[in-house]
Amino acid sequence: MRINNHKVNSPLGLVVKHHPPFGCRSRDETVLVVDDDEQVREMIKVLLQNEGLSVITAADGKDCLHAASFPDLILLDVRLPSMDGFEVCRRIKAMPDSQFTPVILITGLSAVEDRIRGIKAGADDFLTKPIDPHQLTARVKSLLALKSQIDELERAEAVLLSLARTIEAKDPYTQGHCERLAMMSTKLGQRIGLSSEKIASLWRAGIVHDIGKVAIPDAILLKPGRLNSDDWKEVRMHPVIGEEICRPLKSFRSVLPIIRHHHEKLDGSGYRSRVMVRSAG
Repeated sequence: MRINNHKVNSPLGLVVKHHPPFGCRSRDETVLVVDDDEQVREMIKVLLQNEGLSVITAADGKDCLHAASFPDLILLDVRLPSMDGFEVCRRIKAMPDSQFTPVILITGLSAVEDRIRGIKAGADDFLTKPIDPHQLTARVKSLLALKSQIDELERAEAVLLSLARTIEAKDPYTQGHCERLAMMSTKLGQRIGLSSEKIASLWRAGIVHDIGKVAIPDAILLKPGRLNSDDWKEVRMHPVIGEEICRPLKSFRSVLPIIRHHHEKLDGSGYRSRVMVRSAG
């Protein structure tokens, strides 16, 4: 199969072109591709190898679990024989050697319930078939860049921060928003004399405040036109979902109210809470 300067049609609907390797990538970075369709495995393998990555493959959940401690990232199809991708993902995240390995679930499902199920299983991101090659490489690139920092951060906090940045990276119009918000919030906190603990909470909240968007379908988040009333109902749920995702973390206790209420307004006209904040005067 020739890839260089040629298009290759795949069973996923991919149109693969040769791209330069990731400029800052280590040659040791390895991606595990898990799919019961050999053509799909080989097509994704070729695409990622042309990005300078090492790729290994597995045809089912059992083989995936045996190899899960070795790769830097796992692309995991949801529809697998004997054990579905949700269960495989849950087991990967439960194993000490692979609990920090990013997992991207590949699925034809787009319902909010399925995404929440994936989140509960520990998935770091989602791709929907037919896979767009640019989304695939961008998300793999983003997660691999974040993977190198995970060992330097507190375990659960690292996973949430990585997920939040990955969600943001989906939309070029919001890229950098969370970092800017975190920076401006902490500067304001320092200016008014907040404690170091509160400033740390502002930074964390700035990064993860939109993490609940992982449960909102891409068709809504990336919709080029105006959102309809049904779209807005789903979008307005992301602060609630974000709070629930972060609730188990003790280090995020002071961050939860910020996540939950970051779309509320002083006159009570926010997304969900309808909380009227009265001035002290």
